[in-house]
Amino acid sequence: LTKEGKPIPGTTSPINFLPNTTDWLGRFRIDANPRNDHLISREAQSTQSYSGIEAIPVQDQAVTESMGPVVDRTMEHLGTSDRMIVLTRRRLKWAATALREEGTIPPGVEDPDCYHDVRAGYALLPSEQDWLDFYNVRRAAWSRGRADPIERKRRLTPATVA
Repeated sequence: LTKEGKPIPGTTSPINFLPNTTDWLGRFRIDANPRNDHLISREAQSTQSYSGIEAIPVQDQAVTESMGPVVDRTMEHLGTSDRMIVLTRRRLKWAATALREEGTIPPGVEDPDCYHDVRAGYALLPSEQDWLDFYNVRRAAWSRGRADPIERKRRLTPATVA
């Protein structure tokens, strides 16, 4: 809310979805998309909201999609808050290499539920605090008790994936 107690412009509109289809990318598609300029309102842009796009998730999607299909990441400097991006890219690279070199089916292809409760996060813990114990407490909270605790395993490296 603003200081006046009013909703921030662009944050109260519902997100409308297109009907689901059976094609590869046919689910959970919002009606505001690149083909219609994310339903940008020049009037709202000049009087209410810098972006002119209703709903923050739609604004995020517009920024993401407007970058284009391929981005040169060689000069990218990811920070601590980007940890999930780093780990996901690393895992995708290892999975692609294993598929190419050994024909190993990538994780999640035959069991997509393994990604259901994936979360990213960051916390500074006292040196005496065990990070896995801390994480399991947090995991139980956000999953409302549905997620089993993570067991201590060996560190994932390219050698242990192959």
